[in-house]
Amino acid sequence: MLKYTIAFLLGLSVAAAGCIGSDNSQEKISEEHLTPAGNILEYTPTATPTEKLVEYNPAETITPAKIEDSLKTAEELATEPGFIIQKNKYTITSYCNDNEALYGGEKQEVFDSRGKSLGFYKSKFLDQIKIDGSGQGDGVQNDGRALHYDYGVGDKETYYLVDKSLGAWDNGLVDWKGDKPSLAVNPPLPHGTQIRFIDLGHESDENPEWVNELLKTTTFYADDKFYGFGPEEYKIDVYTGLQKNLGYDNPESLWMHDVEIAIKPAGK
Repeated sequence: MLKYTIAFLLGLSVAAAGCIGSDNSQEKISEEHLTPAGNILEYTPTATPTEKLVEYNPAETITPAKIEDSLKTAEELATEPGFIIQKNKYTITSYCNDNEALYGGEKQEVFDSRGKSLGFYKSKFLDQIKIDGSGQGDGVQNDGRALHYDYGVGDKETYYLVDKSLGAWDNGLVDWKGDKPSLAVNPPLPHGTQIRFIDLGHESDENPEWVNELLKTTTFYADDKFYGFGPEEYKIDVYTGLQKNLGYDNPESLWMHDVEIAIKPAGK
């Protein structure tokens, strides 16, 4: 977890500040791309990473999650039938749903692909969701729903509205404290693949205890994936829900290397 302002290479995502993002493309990676160890055979990125600075607002606070005492340990989870320990270790980051209420700039009108007005949004918020993919409107001159940037239209000024942020398969994303929480994974894993963290790596000692316990006692689901990273970059982005602040120095901004995971392919 970073304790200072830093420039990240961000993929296109439904994400917000403090996170390396995922994408909403419809490209699908089937189970046929997996080796017996669960590794992807090949993956071709479809976009270029973008550099972005985000500043921390120290006035924001985070409410710790409540961890159930009855949850199993990571070691116990990894031995359950169907789970495979990955030989490749991952870099773990986090992403969230951009929150217009935290941003500045003049309100600007935006339109869908048919030219219909979707309301007015702050300019800096619009700049961010062009990188991250989507964000939540503040309800002022807009209806407060999730505004998605439409990467499928070439004019760079087209958006669409949905009730909540969507993953790569047009699925609703679930934050890390919810039931069946979502992850973005690179290289992509089949939609619905279950993922468990076995060893959180050496940077995890910078996390609050409740964060590490949540990560090691939760089964996550591959609901999203990245743009802009090659198959040699093993990355996982934990979806943390609505953005709480504009900075990295908070419990919901994850940054860990050499993390060991176990996977259970969808349908197994």
